Amino acid sequence: MTPIISCTNVCFSYGHHEVLHEINVTVEQNSFIGIVGPNGGGKTTLLRLLLGLEKPNRGKISLLGQAPEKARKYAGYVPQHLQYDEKFPATVQDITLMSRSGLRPIGPFGKNDKIKAHNALSRVGMTKFIKRPFAQLSGGQQQRVLIAQALAGEPKILLFDEPTANIDTEGEEAINSLLRSLAQSITVVVVSHNVNTVLDCASHVLCINRTASMNALADMQPELIERARGGGVAILHHELDCHVFDKQGGGACPTNSETLKK
Repeated sequence: MTPIISCTNVCFSYGHHEVLHEINVTVEQNSFIGIVGPNGGGKTTLLRLLLGLEKPNRGKISLLGQAPEKARKYAGYVPQHLQYDEKFPATVQDITLMSRSGLRPIGPFGKNDKIKAHNALSRVGMTKFIKRPFAQLSGGQQQRVLIAQALAGEPKILLFDEPTANIDTEGEEAINSLLRSLAQSITVVVVSHNVNTVLDCASHVLCINRTASMNALADMQPELIERARGGGVAILHHELDCHVFDKQGGGACPTNSETLKK
């Protein structure tokens, strides 16, 4: 079966600054990948490469078995923030329909488009806000609408960049529950600094810090994962072993690790 994502010897630089070096990653269908790493480590850059918004300096990337720029219409992308004019009177339905634009002829949205948008909003529990101005929603509600926008395009993979950033605890738990539900039927890739999102949802953890290492969450030490869930401090070690360490246990390299707090 063709992998959903395949990166082979991928290198990428901004000017003379190399951000990603020799990335080799394979993501199979129905995986839930949590991407973690320090600021500037290349997490968002990897998403942009997967979507074909950037091209590697060296190496090869395939998304759904195709070049990323050809396959991205089948990918739902949810950014950390949506850049929009808060004075523009876009409703929740308007925002959700945006992902249908590239799937149909030019012209007004049809009945089928609106049905897809309604179904997507129903899936994220936002149908009662369908006529509400998007700018009037809370941060958590806006994030749900952006997820509905991605779903309305009927994607084969969902890519999220910090889906629970700037959301309160209740909203975070709701988003995590939604992500787990979505992962039952579609491949999900999530960039997150939030250890709860990664530990509660992901099947695999992909550590990105210029280089990359993938580990199945089931292979990580259970007692340390439980301590991380319990509110302590955990460290994800960004080297080839990529285990979760308890801060008190030592063994983590402070120059190549990321501290994640609940």
